[in-house]
Amino acid sequence: MNSSPSPDSLPDISPDQFERVLALVAAIAKSAPGKTEPKYLTVEDAAAYCRVAVQTIYNNRRYIERMPGVRKLLFTREALDAWLANRKNRRRAK
Repeated sequence: MNSSPSPDSLPDISPDQFERVLALVAAIAKSAPGKTEPKYLTVEDAAAYCRVAVQTIYNNRRYIERMPGVRKLLFTREALDAWLANRKNRRRAK
């Protein structure tokens, strides 16, 4: 027998309470074990993270700090964020 409550039996909550519940759920999801994100991103992952084409990452690889001593191009999110910020600033300066 299904013991889950129906939507009609749930109490009404205020928008403030809803925001607090939403923040708690987000915090729990963020700290869930087994859901860790990799420290380094591949070129494909970096392109998806930056929302640019893969070729853009390859063309700008000398401007993005990457993991040294590895033949494969690996980037951190922090390095990609810095590159994006610098890239936006250069475009505004022109």
